[in-house]
Amino acid sequence: MKHIPGLAFLLVFLAALAAVLLRWEIPGTGPGSYTPRVTPVSSLGYVLVGDNVHRPGKTNALVLFDSSSWAVVRRIRLPDSRAQSFARDPLGRIWVGLSGDFDRADNRVLVFSPGGDLIRTVKVCDIPQAGTAFAGGRAFVACMERGFGGTVSVIDLANLQVVDRITVKGAPGRPFLLTAIAAADEAVVVAAATEPPLGATVTGDAPFAQVVFLDRVTGKEINRIVLTEPAGIWQIIPFGRQFLLLNNDWHAYKAPAGSMVPRPQAEVHAGNLMLVSARAGLTEKLAIPDLPFRGAVWGDHIYVLHRAWSAPVDVRDRFVSVDALPNGTAERLYTLSPGFESRDMAVYKGRIYLTRGDYQSDDEDGLWVIDTEGHPRLVLPVPDASQVIMPAEAGPPGD
Repeated sequence: MKHIPGLAFLLVFLAALAAVLLRWEIPGTGPGSYTPRVTPVSSLGYVLVGDNVHRPGKTNALVLFDSSSWAVVRRIRLPDSRAQSFARDPLGRIWVGLSGDFDRADNRVLVFSPGGDLIRTVKVCDIPQAGTAFAGGRAFVACMERGFGGTVSVIDLANLQVVDRITVKGAPGRPFLLTAIAAADEAVVVAAATEPPLGATVTGDAPFAQVVFLDRVTGKEINRIVLTEPAGIWQIIPFGRQFLLLNNDWHAYKAPAGSMVPRPQAEVHAGNLMLVSARAGLTEKLAIPDLPFRGAVWGDHIYVLHRAWSAPVDVRDRFVSVDALPNGTAERLYTLSPGFESRDMAVYKGRIYLTRGDYQSDDEDGLWVIDTEGHPRLVLPVPDASQVIMPAEAGPPGD
């Protein structure tokens, strides 16, 4: 009998450890609270934690939240592999692409039910980081691979089987890194970072890009746009029968080697929006302020998060603009505080939502909303928050 107290202590310790481990998967009513509850799928939103370069993979999670109460419903631990591709398919399932880390490449895409249950792990091509798009009952996963050409894996949404792999390349032996993808009935379109074309005017280390259109059914190349001005395309948005390219010409914000001092203001290049189509190519450029990085079309406006992609120090503050379409006229600007480390945005019921994760201090990490007075306000604390998918909605009134 003298051993019973020790056994009791061990049982209590194991029970406590199990509670800590299981809290990743038990539904709850708020951060740190995991009382079971039922949340309608129509109210569910999702935050991805998967891009902390200081702690690669260690904080990775898929966080489900109730948009009506801002309560955490479920927190699902993800593998220790960088996760930057995040999308929702037409059936409401959530797709997370795993890219690997500094030592190895990954080739997995995790497909979750709307409620957060893992349905399938699909092995695609290496480094599925450039995004996932959906059209015609298929998913199109863009993989960066080794940087000298990429692959688009095509997956049947009915059975989640890979049915095709499309190779996309530039000039033989030259860098060609897939950066973004979108799909619609007209075509699948991918963007790639590459070298400047012959005859282009090059300033410093300016990036250049190409845009490739693929037939949605056959996978054959339809058209290719070789951009002759500096461009960095990190997002493509379907827009009617065309596509909007967000040109984030980020290079001019990069500090010189060995320095944390940004370049002079005179060297900063403004980005723009480009309207392209599969048959007509580049049809229009919309000049908008600063450097568009992430955007969302809502009604007849595009909401754009502006930021320098790879700058250790920014010359100007980050901000969000609301620009009228189709002419691109800026109607509203919301300035963000210096150091507001946002990597994604979404628009839901006409409100702007931003993720924030500075990856070194968790104090202000999470999902933020720009309130009616134009100020960002934290609504859902999530350490290392990187991307967000808000609940699905039909669109603004009148659509």
